[in-house]
Amino acid sequence: MTIHSTEAAATRTLSLPEELVLMLLNEESGYFHQVPGWSLNCAVAGAALAELSLQTRVDTDMESLILLDETPTGSPILDLVLLQIANETQQHNAQYWVEKLASRGEMMIDLTLDRLTSLGVLEYHDGDFWTLAHRARQSELFAGDGEDTVVEFIKPRIEKLIFGDDIPHPRDIIIITLINTCDVLRFVLDLDENAEQRIQLLSHMDLIGRAIADAVAQNLVSPRSQASPLTKSIPTLPLRRMLMNRHLRNGNIPAAFADFAEEYGPVF
Repeated sequence: MTIHSTEAAATRTLSLPEELVLMLLNEESGYFHQVPGWSLNCAVAGAALAELSLQTRVDTDMESLILLDETPTGSPILDLVLLQIANETQQHNAQYWVEKLASRGEMMIDLTLDRLTSLGVLEYHDGDFWTLAHRARQSELFAGDGEDTVVEFIKPRIEKLIFGDDIPHPRDIIIITLINTCDVLRFVLDLDENAEQRIQLLSHMDLIGRAIADAVAQNLVSPRSQASPLTKSIPTLPLRRMLMNRHLRNGNIPAAFADFAEEYGPVF
């Protein structure tokens, strides 16, 4: 058994919420795997708290969450969370903060997407779909071997840990624990019985990840049903509607595509 390590440990610029969002990106469609809004909001809130814990800004366990350092991090989503914790007059546990932050999940996800855009990782397109920015595909900031895209680097890293026997970095344990708690892994990987057992093992290897994952799990039974910006469905075009297009019937394919793009967005 070997210790899993990558060059990203030294040059990482992506936070846990950002990696969580990128895990859900379907590069083929430009849309995100659809996850129930409240589950996703709780996962992003948990990821933000876990990131702050790893940066020694907060300390958390099964019973409480304590602010250690309210100095801004430079990350909009993390600083938003820090400010809310700093402004609270009473001490609360992680479950309280997951629920409080998840209620602002849409804003947190928007901040995460904006951050990924400003870092040059994602590009937004009309039609509400996303692609990896060209310069992100070979950026040294995100490690890899110079050929993998950012998403291709994150997903195979997690997949290797789940289907292999390497000892993961605490950050990776937290990502796996959170997305498993929110039932997100099935959207991303084809899991078998051995993989399920491995996930359960990894999910109990880190105290921070376990505490926050438990807080997330307790909030998933909430009756809230908030929508998430990442749950937009991919538009579809009926074949009959396509065949009735006058440009397509005349063999003018570019004009037909222009018509469809105007109605359905550039994603067409």
